[in-house]
Amino acid sequence: MSLLADKSACLIGLPEYWDHVNALPVRTIFHSSVLDFLDDLSRSILSDIEAHKYPDVVAFAIWCRRSALTKQQAQYADGSIYLGRGLAFHVSPANVPIMFAYTLAIGLLAGNANIVRLPSRVFPQVDYLCGRIVALLTLRAHIALANHVICVRYDREAFDVTRFLSELCDVRVIWGGDSSVRQIREAPLRPGAFDVVFPNRYSIAVIQSEAWLNCADKKRHIRDFYNDTYLSDHASCSSPRLVLWVGERIEVARVSFWSLLEELVAERYEPVPAKAVSNLEVSYSIAARYSNATLCSKNSLVTRVWCDDIDADVLERDFAGGVFLETGAPTLDALARFLRRGCQTISYFGVSVDRLTTLLCETGARGGDRVVPMGRTLDFSLTWDGYDTIRTLSRKLDVIMAPGTTGEESRGELAR
Repeated sequence: MSLLADKSACLIGLPEYWDHVNALPVRTIFHSSVLDFLDDLSRSILSDIEAHKYPDVVAFAIWCRRSALTKQQAQYADGSIYLGRGLAFHVSPANVPIMFAYTLAIGLLAGNANIVRLPSRVFPQVDYLCGRIVALLTLRAHIALANHVICVRYDREAFDVTRFLSELCDVRVIWGGDSSVRQIREAPLRPGAFDVVFPNRYSIAVIQSEAWLNCADKKRHIRDFYNDTYLSDHASCSSPRLVLWVGERIEVARVSFWSLLEELVAERYEPVPAKAVSNLEVSYSIAARYSNATLCSKNSLVTRVWCDDIDADVLERDFAGGVFLETGAPTLDALARFLRRGCQTISYFGVSVDRLTTLLCETGARGGDRVVPMGRTLDFSLTWDGYDTIRTLSRKLDVIMAPGTTGEESRGELAR
């Protein structure tokens, strides 16, 4: 244990917790103690001026308010009893700093004790938020949760730490690229434990050209698209890589759309010179791969490649922030060829959501797990990549009542 502790740094919790954390009692889902803690964390962040330097931290604070979580809790009010599985070991992604907080919150809401591996790279918002969590867990109101929250940072090369934590857990939650997932899976789990994996994905925006041209508030919707893409520097799998234009006035709509986005990027985005180079590298390599591809933007921060006949393979490669593929078609049916297993989020503007979901069902698509309006791709949900995370990270009791008895009274006590 001392050797492992020397290779890691606990930002929340202590290494000595590791020996007994998998023996801690579990809770029911959405336990009142967890809701109280997350709500107090939200208040602590939103009332702090320093927090507003980190928009992603503020977004998390808004997400974990009690009022927001109780709305999501309603979908689990089916009379069933769900308990945590035990210990959840979370491996958070290296490129989305604040994801560690969402996966930790899910683990707590599902009734588990949690060990979270933080990104090995130091992000100021991660350190800030860990400090806020530590401060709350020392309070009498939340001390009972202290042993249920461990956040540790260590290098990817310290695989013996990953192996040790993997052997402890009841469920391992892996967020990251395909290569990271493969590497972590080399660490065996104990019998009965299992992985929940969130690997590389890609996302698509679908825009109806006539609807765009008829839109009275184009700038508001451009801000929505900017938030979907540039706030995360395209690091999030839910940020669209491909824009599929549908309709009969595609060329006119494209000119309007991209010119407004370029204006907004010039106004708000802080460019990094290296990104401009990587944008050009990615866009030229895509253009070279397809004979009918056209590099149609001279703006290094909004780099576009149009291709009449493109396949989903190119969407599964590594992208740079600010690079967009474009294609067009008269009808929405063209979307079907992109709905591979790797497709995560479909954002839409001016398109019927019923038509989108019908297309997913009729084509038997293996991809397309989320369908959201433009501007909502980064909104985190308890259902992600097709997983109902709360039900996946908890276990459902199979309860058969004897004739003439009721379980209503005991059910009410469980959440206290």
